[in-house]
Amino acid sequence: MAPGAIYNKDQSPTDAQEIVHMCTFMITTLSQFLNNPGVSHWEGVKCILCYVSGTTSVKLTYGIDHHNLIGYTDTNGASQPHHHAISGYAFLLDGGAISWSCKKQGLITVSTTEVEYVAATHAAMEGFWLQKNHS
Repeated sequence: MAPGAIYNKDQSPTDAQEIVHMCTFMITTLSQFLNNPGVSHWEGVKCILCYVSGTTSVKLTYGIDHHNLIGYTDTNGASQPHHHAISGYAFLLDGGAISWSCKKQGLITVSTTEVEYVAATHAAMEGFWLQKNHS
């Protein structure tokens, strides 16, 4: 744990979008150091594993009568040292995740608006494919 950090339940994600954002952000950030991880990276991985082990009783449940496809997308801008934005999306069918992605964008953009457009374009392509092939 970080020295001096104060943790409480009020800091926990409160909806599906926040949960997806937190997990994908943590995994994406830490995966950048796979070739030479340090102690702080390992501590972050242990937090992820603790979270995952606490969700072993959780399962995906798909309804019979509903087929609501919902998609989320988000970016972090270019706050990483490599100056590439990290963007991701998640699609849920009846509340269960069926498709997701979180990765470094392949180009360096000049504005946060452009970063959002790139992320939205990737999410829209996936959404169109899911709608076409899973309806």
